[in-house]
Amino acid sequence: APRMSRLIIVRHAQASFFDDDYDNLSDLGRQQSALLGKFWDQHGLNPSRVICGPRRRHRQTVELAAGEIGARETGWPEVEVREGFDEHKLDRLLGEPLEGLKELYPELRVLSDRHQAAETKSEKLRTFQLLFEAIGKLWREAAPGTEATQSWQEYKQGVIREIGEIVRNAEKNSTQVVVTSVGGVTAVLAEIVSRSDEQAFELGWRIRNSSVTEFVFSGRKITLDTFNNLAHLPEKQHWTFR
Repeated sequence: APRMSRLIIVRHAQASFFDDDYDNLSDLGRQQSALLGKFWDQHGLNPSRVICGPRRRHRQTVELAAGEIGARETGWPEVEVREGFDEHKLDRLLGEPLEGLKELYPELRVLSDRHQAAETKSEKLRTFQLLFEAIGKLWREAAPGTEATQSWQEYKQGVIREIGEIVRNAEKNSTQVVVTSVGGVTAVLAEIVSRSDEQAFELGWRIRNSSVTEFVFSGRKITLDTFNNLAHLPEKQHWTFR
């Protein structure tokens, strides 16, 4: 069989959820990134391009991983920052627009109240996820009230354009690494794997921090090879969603 090129898409490591500054890796997130780099080093990963989204958490993940790569003749390529691999702006609907959405969709009011009332961290996370998924569904369907942020379709097309550019410019049998957020991985899954935005979102909510989703490609043909892989994190206490 002809050798294929590899496109490795990583979700950033754990950031500081519920902190004032989310866009900063937690201590565990730093550990996840370093373990990913060690794993890549052991397996001789030698990418011809390394690309990340514009957020601090994207860059921290890739830099901490690269820091674990042994001094090889070739060294790692310079990291390219691409706006198209930013996270989607769904969280903007959690701010001021949420009040209007709660008027339009009473079920959101119930979910929002439950989240406000949550006392433990695990309950906060659980109730947040339910609220976020409900808002995500409305946003994905471009429902009234969600116009305050970039649409899912527009965001997805931006990610797919970036992927197209990578695939077009890749040399044969090369490895391309991208570090992005859940939205970036979900957009690629929607385009390449499930063809259904709804199914892609279901998969997207399962994507763990620092997990590796890998595609193989040759010419224009691109295929999912592994999804949400955590081979670099053998200890289950290192597995996180947020």
